[in-house]
Amino acid sequence: PDRQPIGDEQVLLQAGQDELRGFYRRWYRPENMVLILVGDFDLTSTKELVAEHFDSMQNTEPVVCPEYGVTDHAGIETFYHYDPELGATDVAIETLRNKVPENDSLRLQQDNILRYMASMIINHRLDQLQESVESPFTSAGYYDTVMFDRFRITGIRASTKKENWQQSLALIESELRKVLDYGISESELERVKRDLRSDLENAFLSADTRNSMHLISQIVASLDAHRVLLSPAQELELFAPFVEAVTIEEVNHLFRDNWATDIRLLQVNGDAELTKPDSGDELLAFYETLKDRKIAPPEHLSIPSFPYLIVAEGPKGRPVKNTTFADIGAQRFDFANGLILNLKNTDFKKNQVRAALHFGDGQRSLPKKGVGMLASSVVNGSGTARLTATELEAALSGTSVRHSFRVAEESFVLSAKAVSSELELMLQVLHALLNDPGFRSSVYERSMKNFESMYRRLENSIEGGARLYLDNFFSGNAKSSGLPPWIDFSTLQLDDVVDWLKPYFQGAPLELTIVGDFDPDRVIELAAKYFDVPGQRAYMVEAHPQAQFPVGQYFETTVQSSVDKVLVRYAWLTDDYHDIRRTRRLHVLAATLEERLRKKIREELGAVYSPSVYSLNSRIYQGYGAIYADVVVEESLVDTVRDALDEIESSFTLTPVDNKELRGAQSPILTSLKDGLRTNSYWLHSVLSLSSRNGDQLQWPLTLIDDFGSISSGEINDLAQRYIRSNRRAVGIVRSEGSAEFSSVDQGANSNGVFPDDNG
Repeated sequence: PDRQPIGDEQVLLQAGQDELRGFYRRWYRPENMVLILVGDFDLTSTKELVAEHFDSMQNTEPVVCPEYGVTDHAGIETFYHYDPELGATDVAIETLRNKVPENDSLRLQQDNILRYMASMIINHRLDQLQESVESPFTSAGYYDTVMFDRFRITGIRASTKKENWQQSLALIESELRKVLDYGISESELERVKRDLRSDLENAFLSADTRNSMHLISQIVASLDAHRVLLSPAQELELFAPFVEAVTIEEVNHLFRDNWATDIRLLQVNGDAELTKPDSGDELLAFYETLKDRKIAPPEHLSIPSFPYLIVAEGPKGRPVKNTTFADIGAQRFDFANGLILNLKNTDFKKNQVRAALHFGDGQRSLPKKGVGMLASSVVNGSGTARLTATELEAALSGTSVRHSFRVAEESFVLSAKAVSSELELMLQVLHALLNDPGFRSSVYERSMKNFESMYRRLENSIEGGARLYLDNFFSGNAKSSGLPPWIDFSTLQLDDVVDWLKPYFQGAPLELTIVGDFDPDRVIELAAKYFDVPGQRAYMVEAHPQAQFPVGQYFETTVQSSVDKVLVRYAWLTDDYHDIRRTRRLHVLAATLEERLRKKIREELGAVYSPSVYSLNSRIYQGYGAIYADVVVEESLVDTVRDALDEIESSFTLTPVDNKELRGAQSPILTSLKDGLRTNSYWLHSVLSLSSRNGDQLQWPLTLIDDFGSISSGEINDLAQRYIRSNRRAVGIVRSEGSAEFSSVDQGANSNGVFPDDNG
């Protein structure tokens, strides 16, 4: 089928300058444009600037928008599309109807909320199904949406392995019939009411410190949908009573009304290969077999109690050491059992608190390549040992607490955030995740299915080829960089995760960092209650992993893709992260190189949409870091782009960076940094977390803006002369063969090779 976001291939290939300019003039018109400004600015001078830059824009001839038309479906219709590059198969049952555009109103917004609540209920059911080992699908969802304010689309969809498309279609059909035949339960409705009440109240509590970009997104969405923009206070006042009053009968009526017509659109899209040429008949025949099945009533999940771990009563320990970092407004508390507590009060987000519990060595101690990615999936999907992820989510319904686990470079991290009034609940969640971790076999099985689909997708795109092959090449196949071949990843077992993580969960020293709007004395009391348990936690593994940059080497591989694209990656060896002044200047050098590359390749050659240049510096591999330049081009332009990259490489000697060029690279970085300094996330993750191990971090925010602003063109030129040289370079290329009939996930191999870099 034609891919709507991309368009018709012949139009793309044949459109010239006149067609593009005509399209621009026709639709990029003043009456179609909205300029949105949010933040700290002077209104008078801003109006003058807007007039200066936009007043000259003039309309061309009047235009009339094309008619959308109407849908014309009846009965059961089928759609099948075979696309092996997707790496999975999506199955769906949809119904749709034409819709008359409506002006915004309270009734309309209440109707949207009701539809959202109904969708949440079905999605909770699907989440619960997904946790079962027997579940044929890896993800599923129910949706009730409007397109262009003229078409209402309601459907249920699942993603699955190609051999399970029939089982998945049968399962979502039975779930659809369950809700239509038996309706929903009081507990299901009460759960979504709690969640919506919590969302409305939390938005109101943090309204005064909303992020500017978030506000812009809300304004754009409201304008695009022709809806009135409401403040959190207005939403709470208008919608909280409505949510409270919604009844089971209203939700059930909505479900049945949505599916009242006989229109059913059956879809199978992906790598499942149906019988040809009558694939539609095959799909329809299978669907007809489902109608006569008897559907049992749903089993409703009861809301489990939480917290459930017993914490000993009685006096708790106090910190044995207190260190104040007055210049950054932070404190550190050391407890007798080794617990370290870092605190910083902020006013960046009113009534919000964030926490990060670090322990162990993270990627430093990886036993096998790929096990870190598997571990993150298993832990995040398992909930706790007592509560599945779905049960834990249900127990936390109506609260703002959100949590996650990740394997970071230097540690394992349990993160959480909540409104300030739920501080203790947030710490109880972290306490349960740490002391009663879930390593569920069902989640392991589902994770492996998801990863198999992911590998299939990666094998069929040049971007995927970069993850599978280039990342390994540029790191010397270091354990924490890139992905292992599927043939190796598929042998990983749940025991690999448990044997690696469990000792750290049980015995590694803890460093808890909390940033936001909170009472410090209360935090100290709660940290002692939940984490200052008797006994020294001391389990650590002294690990010094190594990465080897392939200086002077050239690597090429091929993926099976129907898209004629090639990814060219040049990389220059730099250094690790720990000299912060050098690391900052390498980022500016990368930005300077990117701008030169953009002008050369995009503007002069017209060969690529957006070249990307970035600096990565390792925290765990001593001396390892690089500046990477990624360029995506057509096959016919690879040599031209390589010549251009060689020219850019030598350009720093022939044409040194001047102050104007430097400022162009610095300004966007400085703007981003100034915004970042006023976020809880920056102070939590970049400054305070693990500061007991890396004390220099505490000085970084004091010099961040001034140091970046003081970078001179001479410093950038010196770094360019030192690092952007052919004798520090390696080159990797991922090509596409233009055929999607082969998958190396099945074959277990791919063509690639490492050679000396002849251009170097």
